Amino acid sequence: MSSPAKAQAVRDAGAAQVIDRAEHPVEVLGERSVDVVLDIVGGNG
Repeated sequence: MSSPAKAQAVRDAGAAQVIDRAEHPVEVLGERSVDVVLDIVGGNG
């Protein structure tokens, strides 16, 4: 999920599809369409 400002950079890096933060992933992709969710933002809380 990306902000509109970063979406093109993510596509340029090779993403097949970029979902805007305002969109709900299940509504965009459909149920049972995601195999892995990776959250690389770290921190406490």
